[in-house]
Amino acid sequence: MDQLISHETAVLASEKGYNINCPYAYNEEGGIDSSVDFFGEDCFTIGDMVSAEANECKCYLAPTQTALSKWMREVHKIIVWVEPDYDFGEETILLNKWGAVVTKGLFSSTTETSYCETYEEALELGLQMGLNAIKNGKASN
Repeated sequence: MDQLISHETAVLASEKGYNINCPYAYNEEGGIDSSVDFFGEDCFTIGDMVSAEANECKCYLAPTQTALSKWMREVHKIIVWVEPDYDFGEETILLNKWGAVVTKGLFSSTTETSYCETYEEALELGLQMGLNAIKNGKASN
């Protein structure tokens, strides 16, 4: 199952302009709220978050890691992927860690890599690295 982004990543995504409807949002305590309408459509919108903010409630859209990655790729041309890092022994090959790789632009030679214990942790870190590359709503070069 696809994992929701963390509260920290949701705040960062909001600051960078993520505004696609989704069925989950973080409330001001950092907990998850869900909302789906009668037809199964996602109900939380950026308008809900703005309305909550006007009432001094800090709420943030909480998309899945995949949805946020797609938005970053399509809107900002920032590509995040996760690859395994192996330890090659004499008789065994062990999966050592997972690496998050962020590329800015389709043919860019600029990449960043960081390593984590799990695939999901690496993807979350990669999403945060990619979001941090967005300046004033536009990907920096």
